[in-house]
This record gives sequence, structure tokens and C-alpha cells, in this order.
Amino acid sequence: MSLDGAFLHIVTNELQPLVGARVDKVYQPSREEIVLSLCTFRDGGKKIVLSANSVSARLNLTEANFENPQQPPMFCMLLRKHLSSGKLMAIRQDGLERIVALDFECTNEIGDIVTNTLIAEIMGRHSNIILVRDGRVIDSIKRITDDISSVRRVLPGIQYEAPPRQDRLCLLECTPEQVLEAVNDIPERLCKKLTSVLEGVSPILTREIAWYSAKDVDIACNALTDSAKDRLKFILNRIKSALSGGECDFTVVSELGGKKKDFCFINIEQYSTAMLVTHCDSANALLDGFFASQDRSERTKQRAHDLLKLLMNSYERVSRKLELQLA
Repeated sequence: MSLDGAFLHIVTNELQPLVGARVDKVYQPSREEIVLSLCTFRDGGKKIVLSANSVSARLNLTEANFENPQQPPMFCMLLRKHLSSGKLMAIRQDGLERIVALDFECTNEIGDIVTNTLIAEIMGRHSNIILVRDGRVIDSIKRITDDISSVRRVLPGIQYEAPPRQDRLCLLECTPEQVLEAVNDIPERLCKKLTSVLEGVSPILTREIAWYSAKDVDIACNALTDSAKDRLKFILNRIKSALSGGECDFTVVSELGGKKKDFCFINIEQYSTAMLVTHCDSANALLDGFFASQDRSERTKQRAHDLLKLLMNSYERVSRKLELQLA
């Protein structure tokens, strides 16, 4: 159910009309979540939510209303300082990597025009939201020290280094024939091989490709018939067209009981009648609806945890005072 680079590419395409908007307000409703309220001339106010939560990491337009803490966290106040009234100049994604950069034209403390970049790294438990200027980290919603990762640090003042891009085929650039050549005659499941060969694709997408090609999600690469290979090239061309601005079918897959399980930007047929399938009007609307209830539950858990911690600290403090008085 993680957001893959291909779906994120379509999300960023839908966000392009926001270029030119100005930052009106910045909120941080939870520990790993930022909401940017943007003011546009054509559509009025729009909100973008950026989440670095390990389960619901994403970036999308939202219609949700958020309950914000009375005292804004430090990272929120830092973003307000550096982004308030800034003009959104670009929304960038490198290939189909799960990293999106929002470039803002802002005014610094002495009145000079500078470019501040808010980077959303949508990578499961490694997700992060990082503010960068001139290639250096100003701060991030998660500080990554040597104790957390020996591979890549994210700390104020150091040079920002993007996670290394893996050597995979990008559907925006490669041809279906190149993909077929990469998987041809290999005794491995097609869906699994596609996940390792292609950049930014999720398991549900590669399984659907296998299902469309051979009506079998477990088909091996070396078991593909000539007809299946033709169907494989056809579905890859359809996906490439969707990524380039063509027609999409935004689909949510749910259990029969109603619990949402996964989503994709093409129609999903691999589950037959074992799952319910519903459709949305846009990629941003799909993500907003898919994660809404999940986010409310997560925020409730966080507040319950913070309240319990506060109560335990108060209990320990009162207990120590009583012990001193009775001693």
C-alpha cells in the first residue's frame, strides 16, 4: 500500500497548476506531518499535505481539516520563518524516484531573494521532509545522525545528498522492448522481476501487468508465450502513456468488509471477486480519501501516547515530592 514513484509522478503532474501560488500558512498537525496552505489567483486556497509517517508517507492535495497543536513544533516555526509568503516556483521529481522537491522563491532576513527547497522523501520508514537552501540542509522533520544511519546523515548545516538513484529502467524513458529484453527467458516470476528491473513501480502494478499479460500473477518470465509478450508490450505502452499525461483509471482496492488495502492508477482486475474495486477522479483525491481515516487514527494514537507520557511524568514527580515529605 506504499506510494510508488509512478503514482507520485502523476500526483506531481496534477500539482503543476499550483506553480506561482504563494505560501499563506504552514501547520504541523502531528509529529511527522506538514500542511502547506497556498493562495492561488485562480482557485483560491489549496492545501498540500506532506507526510513522513512510515505507514502513510505521501504528498498530495487535501480537503481534510486538521486539528493543530496550540504550540507549533520547532520545525513548523522554522518553516514559517523560511517559507511564509514564498512563491512556489517549481515542483520537481527525478525520474520515478519517490522524492519530490518544491522550490520556493523567498526573501531572507536581510531582504535578499533566495530559493528554499522543501524536499519530500517518500520512502516508507526512511521517509523525511527536509528544508534545503543552496544545497545545504536548514533542518528536517527527522534528524538522521550517525547513530541512526551510517550511510546518510541529515542534519542542519551539512550538504544535502539525495539517496542514490538505483540502476533501473525508467518507464518514462525506456521502450517496452527494453523491458522485455530485461526479463526474457528468466526463471523468475514476472511480477517480481519487473519490480527489480523497473524504477518506481509497486507490487500491485507489476502483478497487474503480469495478470494482463498472461491472466496469471505468478507467471514466470520464461513461460511467456508470444501472445503474452505482445500483451506485455501493450500494457507497458498504456502505462507509459498514463505517466506522460494520458488517461488514468484511479482505482482503490478494498476488502469485502470495506477496509482499504491498496491503490493504483490503472484498473485492477487481478483479484476478480475477492476484492472490491472503486474509482476516483484524480490521483490527489484518491490519496486524500485513502489515508484520511488512517491519519485520524494515527494522530489519536500519538496524542494518547503523549498524554500518557505527561500523566506518568506528573505521577512520578508527585510521588517523589510525597516521599520527601514523609521522609
